[in-house]
Amino acid sequence: MNTRSTGITALGSGSSGNAFVLHSKHANYLIDAGFSRKELCRRMEHCNIAPESIRAVLISHEHTDHVKGCRVFADEFDIPAYVSSEATAYLDKKNLLPKKVVEFISDSIFELPGVKVKPFKVPHDALDPVGFNFLVSESRIAFATDLGCLEKSIVSELYNADILVLEANYDLKMLLRRAVIASLMYEGVRGRCEVSVTFTDNEGIRAINKEYRKIDSPTDVLSFPQIDFEADGIDPASDDKKILGDIVLSTEKIAEQAAQLGHSFEHEAA
Repeated sequence: MNTRSTGITALGSGSSGNAFVLHSKHANYLIDAGFSRKELCRRMEHCNIAPESIRAVLISHEHTDHVKGCRVFADEFDIPAYVSSEATAYLDKKNLLPKKVVEFISDSIFELPGVKVKPFKVPHDALDPVGFNFLVSESRIAFATDLGCLEKSIVSELYNADILVLEANYDLKMLLRRAVIASLMYEGVRGRCEVSVTFTDNEGIRAINKEYRKIDSPTDVLSFPQIDFEADGIDPASDDKKILGDIVLSTEKIAEQAAQLGHSFEHEAA
């Protein structure tokens, strides 16, 4: 049967495909199938995992890099795919599901031989994206991929795991939105606010600098405030909508400065 003791093996993680194998004493389970059947089998064999030892496929969400080989792999080995209800409806229309499908609901525990599974909601731009909490023997394995941000509800699901598998993406717009919100809160600005953020390169921001500041060189950021709370007599804590102004960022300059200072692009941008 070629099963292993409790653990998890990464077959691949990234925009080109995602797949992991969950090991228990009773069986192996494939978490996501983002490669072709042939590639999934090749990667398993490279890791000394027999493809026929897989007893089910669990799908975290419907994106192609997580489901590409699901139908063909599961049908070849006559195993079920466990998919959330919303993702099932979508994948069925796309003919991406195998013959055997078991639907699950987020936060509802179900059991596989040797494993208790609790799917939980995660923030991602998909129909019903989930992470998984697995109880295998006495070990708890927490699994979450494509995390856009780490919310408190997610932390509680990951807390005290014996094995933790995390894969996260970042969205620059989301990052800056959170930075703006944190800055406004620090300054005591409340109510509805609007800030325009524009991304450009060094040449673009140099042209803006030259036109508005008479400086013929690039900078990382330019700001054009439309409100002076004190001079305009506006209460920053009021519920009135506030048009705060415009921010222009050179992603090229930000990357240069991050490299010079030895920290991440995200740190420099925010």
